[in-house]
Amino acid sequence: MDLFIGFETLSPANLAAVGKKVNIVDEYETVIKKIHSHGIAIHGFFILGLDEDDEEVFERTLHFAQKMRLESAQFAWPVPYPGTALYESLDNTGRIVTKDWSQYESNVVFEPKLMSREMLQQGRDRVWREFYSLPSIWRRVGMVRWNLRDLWAVNLYYRNFWRRKHKADR
Repeated sequence: MDLFIGFETLSPANLAAVGKKVNIVDEYETVIKKIHSHGIAIHGFFILGLDEDDEEVFERTLHFAQKMRLESAQFAWPVPYPGTALYESLDNTGRIVTKDWSQYESNVVFEPKLMSREMLQQGRDRVWREFYSLPSIWRRVGMVRWNLRDLWAVNLYYRNFWRRKHKADR
């Protein structure tokens, strides 16, 4: 059994800024350990590049996901879709760099507050690459887990998906 959890960020300030009141960073480790103790795998979702994130967010998030032995995860940057509070905020401050909606899924389309767009793109790419490296998969999933075949299959799927996607974006 897998549980999909939107951790979003490890920053309480970012959670407050995006109105996520149910996420409590100080409880993440306890919750993960409890879920794992029941034999449930966790697929975590993280957003990188929120306004309180600087370049250290990449290492901090990667380290957390690996340390907690999350079975799988996804790492994204904020996408300011029209009609959302994020879009309005970024548009009002002149931080949206394109309104070409075809660019919104594969490119950083806004100016992050504490890093460059290029740093956000490269940092997110590095987190994906390192999280789904074979040594990382081995450390997180190993050989003695309850649903080993499925966990390796998911990890290898994301590893190959990321590698294909990254080649296509070049």
